[in-house]
Amino acid sequence: MSKIRLLSNNKSIFMLIVSMLIIIIMDSSLTIFCTPRSSRIFNISNTELYLIYSIIFIISNIVLFNIVKNITSNLNKYYYFIVLIVQSLLSITLLTIYGQMILYSNYSNFFIFVIVYTSFLSSIGFLSILTIKLLRWFSLSPNYSVLLYGIAISFFILNTIIGLVYVTQALSTHSDIIKPISCRAIFASLFNINPDLSIYLSNLYDITSIISFIALWFVTIFMLKQYSRNIGKIKYWILVSIPLIFL
Repeated sequence: MSKIRLLSNNKSIFMLIVSMLIIIIMDSSLTIFCTPRSSRIFNISNTELYLIYSIIFIISNIVLFNIVKNITSNLNKYYYFIVLIVQSLLSITLLTIYGQMILYSNYSNFFIFVIVYTSFLSSIGFLSILTIKLLRWFSLSPNYSVLLYGIAISFFILNTIIGLVYVTQALSTHSDIIKPISCRAIFASLFNINPDLSIYLSNLYDITSIISFIALWFVTIFMLKQYSRNIGKIKYWILVSIPLIFL
């Protein structure tokens, strides 16, 4: 029974890694929307490309949610309900935007605000809960690895808050109704209101993003260093260095 459970957990962890890699690849390839249709591997429009990305996002969220639910047997029902509501709202909003693009050849900027604030605020909320739990754990049983994790996640919270402010300012430059427009015009409009503040927030977001990533990576390799004896130091450092490729 224990072997079956172990195999199931290993399969879930593998699927979790694959799903996260898919999301990372999708996030890093968003520039394809600015690539001329004739230059793409598949001759599809931005509207069709948006639908593909939305479906992959929705499916990935469902897979990730079920994996975490299976791995974590004591998942709080309250958290389960909140995550379910958040993911459902995001999925419905994404499909609503697609429907507007098909029917009216435009979409409301309001739905972008819904997606941004739902995503960022839920992320800030859950990361804050995790940080509080780690600090409480540290106060009950002092462990500097736990403290370092709490500090590293705090940087992620700061980075997310800065990102929310930056994206809000960028979205405020757009009209209420978003119509088809070139990427050059979109990028030019991002700094119309307050270019100095936009550049400052952009740089600050990049800096805090790098710091939070490196901090969490450093704490992780510190905690897992004991396993280097089992798999060998060379294999260990190759494995833990892979995340740096996406930095």
